[in-house]
Amino acid sequence: MIRSEAKSLATNELGEYEFLVSIVIWGLVEFFKKYRDTGFSNALETARKIVIDTGVDPIFPQKRVIQRKRKFDEISNILSVALQSSEE
Repeated sequence: MIRSEAKSLATNELGEYEFLVSIVIWGLVEFFKKYRDTGFSNALETARKIVIDTGVDPIFPQKRVIQRKRKFDEISNILSVALQSSEE
């Protein structure tokens, strides 16, 4: 009985494309659940070990704040918005 059920599953259910895709997606979901819990810290630890071996500084560079030029009429708009919000 068990042998016939296993054979039936193998020929009928496992052979369908939709079933195989759902198994692959389930595996990926489980992988990302595990990665969310421990993966990033493991990746940082592995990177630290590589950095120590290669002699590179283990720091993230600070990003520069992008400042855009303001036109002459933008300054008055900012001041008027600030004054309006302080009056409320």
